Amino acid sequence: MMLAMPMDHSVPVILSPDTPFYGSFVKDNGRYQFKSVYKAKKIRPIPIWITTLPVDIKRVQLRSFVRLAVNLPLSLKILADDIENEVVQDVVTHDISGGGLSILSNTPIPIDTKVELAINLGEQVNICSSGIVVRLEKRPSDLEFYLISIQFLDLIERERSKIIKFIFKKQVERKSKGF
Repeated sequence: MMLAMPMDHSVPVILSPDTPFYGSFVKDNGRYQFKSVYKAKKIRPIPIWITTLPVDIKRVQLRSFVRLAVNLPLSLKILADDIENEVVQDVVTHDISGGGLSILSNTPIPIDTKVELAINLGEQVNICSSGIVVRLEKRPSDLEFYLISIQFLDLIERERSKIIKFIFKKQVERKSKGF
């Protein structure tokens, strides 16, 4: 594998042959880390490293908040330019964090679609926020399902704290049950 030679303050980074290293790359809204071994360098026509092929490729967490897989009732309104075309769906969350949530739906919602959310956390705790679809992924199955990830746009910190508290409480409950 050939990689653009890394620089440290405009100085090329040169390793000894057979030195293992970790590298990373971004693809499909995710960051991935891999292991490789430096073999040699070439300066012309551009400075590059020659390395072994990557191994142990792993997705790396980029989220600012812990995500909890949980099914919660959610009312989702797809916002449109005219009120007559706004659609309301009652769905269930796939997971939730302080920064957003995802749902499974048999209807795709395009990326950059704005939505309004009303989430029921139980114990008479309801959270309302607007959001934007940031990822749409078709799930492999016999049925047509899409994983739709939504980022909160205007969630006030008091409401975000309720979500984080809910996640922490659920994690403690799961841990005490041995999950």
